[in-house]
Amino acid sequence: MENMGYKNMQAVYDVNRAGRMAIRRGDNMTLNKNAELVLMFMASQTYDWDSENNCPPKKLVDKKVPCRYYTLGWRAISDSLGMVMLTPEQAMGAMRRRR
Repeated sequence: MENMGYKNMQAVYDVNRAGRMAIRRGDNMTLNKNAELVLMFMASQTYDWDSENNCPPKKLVDKKVPCRYYTLGWRAISDSLGMVMLTPEQAMGAMRRRR
């Protein structure tokens, strides 16, 4: 098993070019940057089992394991990208400081 993030990242770019991550903003279309950021992080950390044939070995196919496999979970994404949810107390403290 080897980390093949660069190939997976290219797949995210291909999805972008196809317009599949476009969202409407007013009268215009724009890119969903949050979706792109999360997908690029996942792509960079994804394992690819058989880079020559672009599919997993027969043993993994029999177990129905996908060819590209992200193993880290949401916590790794939020920690790496600085995505945090404030507690109600933290949010209220920030509002008070703004005044």
